[in-house]
Amino acid sequence: MATLKQVRDKADAKLADFWTLLQQKQDAYYTKRGKYFQLLISPKTRVVEGVDSDFTVRKPSDEKFMVDVDFPWSEKVPFQIEVHEWVGKEDVGYTAHVYVEYSAKIYSRNRDSNQNDSGWFEVIKE
Repeated sequence: MATLKQVRDKADAKLADFWTLLQQKQDAYYTKRGKYFQLLISPKTRVVEGVDSDFTVRKPSDEKFMVDVDFPWSEKVPFQIEVHEWVGKEDVGYTAHVYVEYSAKIYSRNRDSNQNDSGWFEVIKE
């Protein structure tokens, strides 16, 4: 069985390419539409201990320009990920939320359009 560090390292290696593609596609979408797109969580089921899982582009039903959401990621991923658009008073952007399950605990990492990265942390349920 892989260690937590190995699971995170495996996810980080895949995320390096994922972040780059996401930023490119979000920038292109924003240029065309003046907003960022969102993606629903994929895979639908939790990814446990870094098992490679199928990623599918899942678009929310309220996305007005689904045809323009061009995100050609076809590699398997050792995590779940979802992307949310946010709109503030003076700024807009998006945040990608990554989740892995290890030893019945959930760990997450978030990165936004300003390249702010939370690093890995345990999600505490109350």
